[in-house]
This record gives sequence, C-alpha cells and structure tokens, in this order.
Amino acid sequence: MISKEYGKFRAREKVRRFPKDTSLSIIVPKGANYGYDIISAVGLGSFLEGRKLSAIQQELASQIPHFNIPYSSLYDQQKKFLYYFGELHRASMPLIKDYLHSFGKISWLIDGTVEQGSDVFFGVKECQKDILLDCYKIATENETDIVKCLLDVGANFGRPFDIIHDLSQAIRNACKTAYSDIIQRVCHFHFTRDVGNDLYDQPHDMLFKQLKKIKLKVHLKDQRRNQSKWLRNRVDDKDNLIVEKLLKGIDIPTIDNEIFVRELFLSLNHWLLDYANDGKRQGYPFDPYLLYFHRRSITVHHAVKRILESSVSESDIPKCLMYLSTRLESYLSDPQIIKASSLYEKAFSIFSDIRVSLRLLDGAKSSAPIYESYEISSLQQREILKNISDLKGQLNTQMQSIDDEKEKKLYEIASKHIEKYEPYLINESNINDNTEKITRTTNKLEQAWGSAKRTKRQITGKKKLTREFNALPKEYMLVQNLKNPDYVDLVLGDIEKLPQKLADVGSHAKSFSSWLKKQDIKNLGRISKNTLRKDNFIEDLVEISKNSFNAN
Repeated sequence: MISKEYGKFRAREKVRRFPKDTSLSIIVPKGANYGYDIISAVGLGSFLEGRKLSAIQQELASQIPHFNIPYSSLYDQQKKFLYYFGELHRASMPLIKDYLHSFGKISWLIDGTVEQGSDVFFGVKECQKDILLDCYKIATENETDIVKCLLDVGANFGRPFDIIHDLSQAIRNACKTAYSDIIQRVCHFHFTRDVGNDLYDQPHDMLFKQLKKIKLKVHLKDQRRNQSKWLRNRVDDKDNLIVEKLLKGIDIPTIDNEIFVRELFLSLNHWLLDYANDGKRQGYPFDPYLLYFHRRSITVHHAVKRILESSVSESDIPKCLMYLSTRLESYLSDPQIIKASSLYEKAFSIFSDIRVSLRLLDGAKSSAPIYESYEISSLQQREILKNISDLKGQLNTQMQSIDDEKEKKLYEIASKHIEKYEPYLINESNINDNTEKITRTTNKLEQAWGSAKRTKRQITGKKKLTREFNALPKEYMLVQNLKNPDYVDLVLGDIEKLPQKLADVGSHAKSFSSWLKKQDIKNLGRISKNTLRKDNFIEDLVEISKNSFNAN
C-alpha cells in the first residue's frame, strides 16, 4: 500500500466483526494500492489546479520516501478521484437540498457545453449559492434527454421556483414538459447577443466584402512595410526617433523632415490598426471591430487632410501621407462603403438602445459581459419592463417613417426579437417589493464551463478538446464546485478533509470497475480484439449474417 501519510507499507487486516468496518478502508479503497490522500492530491492537482501529471509525480516523489509513482498509476488515480468525488456529491445531495431551501426560493441556471464532435455536458446550477447541482452527458441538446435531467435534479434537490436558460427551443420545450407550472426566463446576455448577431449580419457582410474588394488593408500593410524598411535603413537607434519625443513635450532643436514624415505616417497607420482598443474585449457583436476600423479610418483621413493643409507648398507635401490620404479618400467615397457603414451605424444604434433598455451596457463592472450575472432588484425589473415597452413603441414609430428596405429590416429584426422573448425577459407576476435581487443571465454556468475547459487546455496545450471531452465523465464538471467556498464548507468542512470524505463514501460505494465500464459507452458496438483477430473472422461474420437474415 502507498499513501502520503504512511508512505509505502504492507498491510494484512483480519476482520472479526460484522458489518465489515475496517480501519484500513479509511486509508485505501478496497482492492486498491493507493490511498485516498494520493487520489485526492492527484485529482485536485489535475482537475482544479490544472497541473500536469509529471509535476504531480515529482511532488509526490518528494513527499513519499523511496517511491516514485508510475505515470500510468497516476492516470488511474485521476479516474478514481472523479468516481469517488461523484459518489461524495451524490451522497451530499440531501444536505445540499436542505441548505439551499433554507434561503427561500430556488432558481436554476441550465445550459449545455460542447466541443465540436463530442457529447454535450448539460448542467443545472443554483443561482444564489452558485452550486452546480448536477451535470449530465447527453448525445445532443435534445428535449427528451433534457426532460430526464431536469426531473432527476428536481427529485434530488427539490423543484425550483424559476429556470433561466438560453434561447434554445429544445430547452424551452423541455422545461415546459418537465415543469409546466414553473416560470421560465431567458438569459438577457444570450438574448442581446442573438439580436446583435442578426442586426449586424447584413451590414457587416456588406462592409467586409467591399473592404476586401478595395484592398485597403493590403495597401496599408504594403506601405507600412516599405516605410518601416526605409526608416530602419536611416535610423540606427530608437532614441533618434522624433514623434514620441515631441508627443511627450521634449524639445528637439533640429528635426529631420524625411524621418519625421515617415514616423508620422507610421504613427497614423498603427493607430488605425489599433481599432480593437475602442472595444472592451467583449467579443462580437458587443464589439463590432469592423465598424471600429471604419470609424478610425474617418478620423485618420481628417487628420491627414489637416496635416496636408498646413504644408507651405506642394513640394513640401510628403508623398507617403499623400498616398495614405488618397487611399482613405478612395475608400470613404466608395458608394458601397458609404451605404454599408451607414447601415452598420444604424444597426449599432438600435443594438445600443436594446442594451440600455435592458441595463446591459454598464462597462464599469467588467470588461466582458459573460463574466457578470447582472443581478437586478425589483425596482430595476419594473424599470426594464417600462423600458422594453417604450422601446417597442419607439421601434414601431421609426420603422413606419423609413422608406429604405434594408434599414427597415433592422427595425423589424429588433421588434420581432422583443415580441418573441418579452414574456421571458422579466416576469411581471414575479416582481415583489422585497430587496431580493434576481439573476438574469446564465453567465455563472458559462463561467464554470469555461473554467473546466481552460484547466484541460492548460494541461494538454490543445485548443480543441474533442478527444478529451469524449473521454471525460460527467463528474469532471462537478469538480468545479470545489472552487466554491460555500460548497466546500457545507460538504467537506475544509478542503483538507477531502481524503477522509472520499473514504467515507468509498467504504459503501459500488465498485469502481462497474462505473468505469459505463464510461466506455462510446465503444458499445466495438468487438473485442481477440474476436477480431481470429483467422476466420470475416467468414464467420458472413455466415452468422446469412443465418440471421434467413431466420427472420
């Protein structure tokens, strides 16, 4: 036997009483060689801290004298950790249920996450204490499987007061089938993102295609490369550059105009390419970067015109700035660019109005909206209801006064989205006068998915996790609960007690091997290699097929 506390030891235990409650069972699982403390250390290191097995191996080697755990054994301990932690979570369900219901109304966040080509991890998270109640692995996000998941969680943790989910029709139907009398609310973040994608679809496509056709970025890149090359040949040291010194207010007695002009050109060019800085790293459509680029193009064009107008004579006009001015003039005067950018600005204005109405435009809290739960009070709920009503009237009025079909379509898109999802954004019958706030996005659950994926990417170094997700059991996502202080305090008391808690459930849990077989569901139809490698396998396969078909 091997454990962190006792090192490597031999044990032979005689049991003379029933039921079999042995002291060895609180150190090492039945039929195993590695203790619960090692299982716990490997699991926490891998799934919570994102450490590679090689690093965990080295750490354990320093803690256990004269013994180095093989890499393959550490891999087995990972699986055992997920199994025993899953058993611990399930054993703690009644405790979690009573704890959550002591706070009053229960709200669920439900959502699924998937890597392309893998099964869906579907989870149910409680809003107030941010506990992932359960997670399921289903083939697709389909109504039948989701209903089973919701009913199962309801049986274990009690029925919720309301359920918050994304815009998926399958999820909405599943909620209605499982709990027809429970309030459904759609995630405000998903709603605004969906509206934004639809609003920007046509103007973004128009502007992108025309920009690509004009090749403005290509020309700017070529000129930037040429001027940088010229500057490198003329300037030996960065300290000899001029523009940054002048911007800092440093006085330069003699200015080399040729160098200064190149620096000026490159400064304008680089500022134009830094258009992403106009956003808040929120991602599309919250940050329409192509529109930001267009806006900066206008600003640079005006700046170049002012610089050129200040030149004393035509001979003083720098050719590279003239080139930049000509290119931008050609781009900004293009009829298709004018039309596309105007439509894009209109879509941006409508989208901003929707975000303001829903109180989702507060950039002071976070640089990315997916990290905010956007909780609101009863007063704010009433305010949003009024805002939505006013916005509907405003959109309809403006739509009637517009003749351009493409612009009118933008108002139609916004109106249709609001009309369709208005009953699910704020439930008027649920508004009360207490100080309790409600969560209105599934972002806390999205964060759990993101954290689990980042941990895996940190270990594997892979961006695509299809293979890993196919191999991972559903218990992997439940490990995220160990980052929650409330969950740790309730279920463990202290994270240091995790090995002891795993031992408590391990003594009466089902066999690890039976759990392991269930994880191999993907290979359900695979024939054993011994059978495949028989000399007459193909002939036997054909023969049994003939006999079976004839029998039917």
